Amino acid sequence: MLRHKRLTNLLGAVLIVAVSTTMSTLNVAKGGAATNHTSIPTCIQGQLSVAIEEGGYLQPNIPQGYTFLVANDTNHECSMKGFPWWIVFSHSNGSITKVNMFHRSNSLYAQPSIKRVILGVRGVASFGISYTYLRTPSFTTDPACQVSLIDVRLPATDGHEFSFEFLVHIDVCATNREFDSTPVEASAIPLA
Repeated sequence: MLRHKRLTNLLGAVLIVAVSTTMSTLNVAKGGAATNHTSIPTCIQGQLSVAIEEGGYLQPNIPQGYTFLVANDTNHECSMKGFPWWIVFSHSNGSITKVNMFHRSNSLYAQPSIKRVILGVRGVASFGISYTYLRTPSFTTDPACQVSLIDVRLPATDGHEFSFEFLVHIDVCATNREFDSTPVEASAIPLA
């Protein structure tokens, strides 16, 4: 009887380990899943692609913004956690424009909690950068207010080595030089 009980306990333990392993493998294999799995390495910025999409309207007091889609170009999973650590607005001549970056929600993007995001093989994640024009933008006055480039660096390994750069057209003076950023999220579109 005692031998039968030990065998039953052993088989039960093996079954629990097998089911747990399968469940955590399924959870981690989803592209962009948020999880605490520790064996997945941090993404390397050079193995990621980033695309940008503009949102909002060119009207005062209406949030504007850009959604950034981050794709894992490798054949293995990787993870990221946090906000883009480098967001720079500049002019076509390379001069940088100072702005204030906040982490506030608005009607364009929510401000979710920071979580570790797993990008599966060819998986995607996203983050958003938003601003609100406090007055109608004037794209013809004061060239110092007109930015044409945004550079971002991700919370990834080797993120300090280069930026992803995109063309934009923003009157930073009309925004009071205030911008908001969401953390990297486990979805193709940041939470609204």
